[in-house]
Amino acid sequence: MSEAKIIEQLEGLGYTKAEVEVLLVLIRSGSSTGGKLAKITGYSRPKVYEILEKLTQDGWLQVQLYGRPKVYSVLDPAKALENKILLEQERLRSKVRELKSSLSTIYEEHKEAWVEEEAQVTILKSVGAYVDKLSNMLNNAKQNIFMICGAMLRREYLMLQKTLPRIRDKGVKPKIVTGEFLGLGEVSLEELRSLFGSGEIGVLKLLGDASQQFQMPPFRITVVDEAELMLVFPRVYRGEIVSIIALYNNIKPLAESIAFIYNIIWKMATSTA
Repeated sequence: MSEAKIIEQLEGLGYTKAEVEVLLVLIRSGSSTGGKLAKITGYSRPKVYEILEKLTQDGWLQVQLYGRPKVYSVLDPAKALENKILLEQERLRSKVRELKSSLSTIYEEHKEAWVEEEAQVTILKSVGAYVDKLSNMLNNAKQNIFMICGAMLRREYLMLQKTLPRIRDKGVKPKIVTGEFLGLGEVSLEELRSLFGSGEIGVLKLLGDASQQFQMPPFRITVVDEAELMLVFPRVYRGEIVSIIALYNNIKPLAESIAFIYNIIWKMATSTA
């Protein structure tokens, strides 16, 4: 490699022209003093000593600590370059740590705004994916949670047992509407009543026919903060739910419309309780 190419490569590593010139003189001579280097390169003594300090810190040189004047000796360039790599890695890590903190703060401050603007429609085809997404929706709730329950899976019920207390602690009060009879699913009306407290559950009843119980259609609807909506449709075989398809979206006008209808249904369910 030509000397011009070597100078170009070293400058690419962040060294100045003056630093490269001093380094090359030392590599050729093996050692020297600051005064001699100043005469050879034409740079002032303060500038040369500043360069020697930097090259020593980067692992290119070692300095004789006794006697005057100080003698600077060149070390193996291959090891010095490896040391330079380590120094650059640590410098980058430090910058990345600072950037991560700053950018994460900006991201969290503005995330809600751009997430709300970006409409998402997601189809979830497994119970696990549905329950995980629902759990995330509920834990992020800030104002209200509305549910319509015609069927509930055991895994969903267990998740709600853990999640609802945290939601209530934040001041978010969940509401659920169901029928007198749940013909499908793995959770009974009695279990729902134990899960939701007074003022949190409404039960729809048939009017004018006390001999029959009102059975809700086997679907699930959840609306969070009138901004997110989850619709769940079960696949039924011989009277049993064998799988589900869930549809999530954050289209606010749709969620607001469902919440409006929900409030009407809630009044019906609580007025007949």
